[in-house]
Amino acid sequence: MTIWANCRGAGGTARLIDKIDAVAVGNVVDEDSDAVLAREARDDRQQFVKLYDRYVDRIERYVLARTGRTSAVDDLVSATFMRALINIHTFHHRRGTFAGWLFAIARNIVSDHQRALRRLSGSEPADQIDSRPGPEMTTLRNEEAAAVRAALLRPTPDQREALALRYTGELAFAEVGQAMGKSEAAAKMLVQRGVQALRRQLEET
Repeated sequence: MTIWANCRGAGGTARLIDKIDAVAVGNVVDEDSDAVLAREARDDRQQFVKLYDRYVDRIERYVLARTGRTSAVDDLVSATFMRALINIHTFHHRRGTFAGWLFAIARNIVSDHQRALRRLSGSEPADQIDSRPGPEMTTLRNEEAAAVRAALLRPTPDQREALALRYTGELAFAEVGQAMGKSEAAAKMLVQRGVQALRRQLEET
């Protein structure tokens, strides 16, 4: 169960903040192992499958938290890993971790998707999160993502992005920065200010 479980409703933000306070972010992933697999995946797709298995759940949670629509998740997750496979030769461990590199791809995929939706609808501002649950949002992972999106209405777009990467993607601050094209210090500041915004939201309810 992820940190977002059971965070819906009036007390959802409070429970969410409690979980943020308590969570020890950072899956126990061997970065050297990631780097080796990524290097070998250039010539052996079975090695890429191992990376897929290692990260697919975290990418799904992140994409669902960003979009709130299960109908789009599978396509966006598939697009993320397809782009990663095509560009695996561009990954270099000296520039950052594989997780940070992969989530940067996921972030771009989701952003492209949201821009396309805005062009079609012509009505949703670029920094607005649609908190309405889709009709399919009945499974546990959908409930968790709905809780994330409902709680993230208060922070700024960059703060929301940093929080989603940190707590649904389970990235370290340096990896959040890598995914967003920012420094580790800037990423940490965005997360801290996002949490402060959540606390203010809680105090006002």
